[in-house]
Amino acid sequence: MVEIQNRIMSLVNAGQLESARRECLVACNKTPEDAQLWFMLSAVCGQMQDFPAAEQYCKKALDINSTVPSAFYNLAVAQRGQGKIDEAFASLEKAIHLQEDFTAALYEQGNIYLEKQDYTHAINCYRKVIDGAPEAFQAYSGMAMALQQLGEIESAVAACIESLRLNSAQQDVTLRLATLFDNQHETDDAIQYYKRAIELGYKKADVFINIGRMFASRGDHSEAESYYKQALTIEPDAIEALTNLALLYEETHNLTSALEYIKKAYQLDAEDERVIYNYANILVSLRQYTQAEILYRKVLDKNPNHVEAEVNLGNLYLLSGRANEAQETYSHACNIRPDYQDACSNMLMSLNYTYSHDDNEISDKHFAWAQQLEKDITCLQPTSSKSHDDTLLKVGYVSPDFKDHSVAYFFEDLLKYSNKQAIINYCYSDVKNKDAVTQRLETYAEHWRDVSRLDNDELARLVRQDGIDILIDLCGHVSGNRLPMFALKPAATQITYLGYPNTTGLSVMDYRIVDKNTDPAGSENLMSETPLYLEPCFLGYRPYDNSPDVAELPALKNGYITFGSFNNLAKMSDEVIDTWSKILLGTPDSRLCVKARQYADLTIKQSHIKRFNDAGIDESRLVLMAYASTTAEHLQLYNLIDIALDTFPYNGTTTTFEALWMGAPVVCLNGTRHASRVGGSILNALGANDLLAENQQQYVAIACDLATDIEKLVVLRTQLRSRLLKSSLLAGATFTQKFESVLLAVSKG
Repeated sequence: MVEIQNRIMSLVNAGQLESARRECLVACNKTPEDAQLWFMLSAVCGQMQDFPAAEQYCKKALDINSTVPSAFYNLAVAQRGQGKIDEAFASLEKAIHLQEDFTAALYEQGNIYLEKQDYTHAINCYRKVIDGAPEAFQAYSGMAMALQQLGEIESAVAACIESLRLNSAQQDVTLRLATLFDNQHETDDAIQYYKRAIELGYKKADVFINIGRMFASRGDHSEAESYYKQALTIEPDAIEALTNLALLYEETHNLTSALEYIKKAYQLDAEDERVIYNYANILVSLRQYTQAEILYRKVLDKNPNHVEAEVNLGNLYLLSGRANEAQETYSHACNIRPDYQDACSNMLMSLNYTYSHDDNEISDKHFAWAQQLEKDITCLQPTSSKSHDDTLLKVGYVSPDFKDHSVAYFFEDLLKYSNKQAIINYCYSDVKNKDAVTQRLETYAEHWRDVSRLDNDELARLVRQDGIDILIDLCGHVSGNRLPMFALKPAATQITYLGYPNTTGLSVMDYRIVDKNTDPAGSENLMSETPLYLEPCFLGYRPYDNSPDVAELPALKNGYITFGSFNNLAKMSDEVIDTWSKILLGTPDSRLCVKARQYADLTIKQSHIKRFNDAGIDESRLVLMAYASTTAEHLQLYNLIDIALDTFPYNGTTTTFEALWMGAPVVCLNGTRHASRVGGSILNALGANDLLAENQQQYVAIACDLATDIEKLVVLRTQLRSRLLKSSLLAGATFTQKFESVLLAVSKG
């Protein structure tokens, strides 16, 4: 009999399973009372994946001898192979009853518990296996899966690591460990184990995509690009890789490549929600706003609760001068997801563009937003502000706009001329892609923190760690703000300044820097902050270093007056178009030159031409320009206009300074709220109040009267730049001294 068994085992070892089965079956029929032969036959059938036969023959063996634990184990394996889970579990119970330390049976029982989602019992089984066989790496692997499902991530990670210590060649466990680290945002460890899985032979696109995504998340664009492209080599139609690569190119301003890859993804699946949404985003970057709007609507048709698409659709409405529609869209997004801060801030921001809400209503909405945010936030423990005269005051500035952005024109001198004997500056930069302006600002700040990859909690801890005395928000409710971080109150004193023309609404924002023109006496109830006044204007401007010279008044050559505005199209309210049209009608042969990037979209351009047509202005009197490629070219375009017209109720700021700097007087309309009084503040500081109107009729009269006084326009053309240079508006060092005096006074209580 031993000889027969040995011959059968030789056939099995040689891989001749069918021959082994035939010979074993002959032997069983000759000696039907031999349980061992039936057991061998069952095992051979099991190796051949013939589980019904394996079960049948195993039961024959057990009919003869029911005291063999391994026979019940093999029966369980055969039953499980047929999906008979409960029967398999019962067979394992019998095997373990016969041999309590039967680790193979305990392991299979753990697997069944895992399959049944009974994770606690699964873990108990795996632990018994490990107690009996400490080298059982498979048990650690199974336990890791169960622990992960129970949310015990640290223990799951530890189990994976121990399993790999025992057997480092496990591809599946390596991938699981990488995924665990990935889900915990521990990118270094995740990348390490994803790469190890590739070394172990895992060559599917998903791992390369995951590695690329993590490199992209930490700003390593080159590595991210490499891994996405490797994924596409493996799977050319991998939509996630195509989309991620498109987004990477968009972030690095390679819009041609971004469009190429997102189009490929869209061609593969025009119904993929993520693809459609990101295709729309890239089209916005390419200033193809109308087509982007179509795609955002397609996303919302598929998923009405896609709040990001809703917000971006609102952004398009605002960009194209449809502020009332934007407000409705943002409000709908806020209703869908009240905790989505981008939607809430954008909604509040949009209120500044129209007359649809009065000043008290706008303030109340800011306060309501803040109360909703702050009720769910626990402030950090208060820290002491500067208390010793022999220590420097630590001032922190937070902004996403430390780059070629209008904010930099008003902020740079605050760093450049800062009093280093009294103040030490920290800049918390949310800029993802540095440019020349970023690099220049870095040279002025004593401490530069790139916080673009930090969440609000992490940033608050960093501010606290740096020991900041006064933390200054330069963004307000503008896109990219960190107001939820300020709500944590990481600094003893918090101030908002510059970037936003209204209150933040936050009770923990202590002060707001303004002037008595923008926020006159009696307006204190419109803000949650205590006003700090910088007179005569809260702004200090730094002109572009390579500005072109002021040219001769265009009217002298043209023979007609050219009015102009280079303000954001979002500020061109219906009231603005109506008023500008009255000015054109009141000055025969005059022209209006408007420059806005949105005019790159012909549909938007035509819609604005129609708005003027409806107000009685022929297209021949309009010069609508999209954009200039450089700042110098942008400024050079001011040499085309004789008189600049400000917008309302949201005044221009940077554009007002630019126009004045280039010799073009700016006609402004004073309003009742900060956003509509900035132009007046600038003109007051310049001593040009004759350009400031108190109502729309006066605005029209000032513009029309000025258009008839060529001599005055020539004088203004030649004098405005020098007047600016002599004013407090361009006195960088003096302005910074006043600004920092306010900060020092606040720090002393």
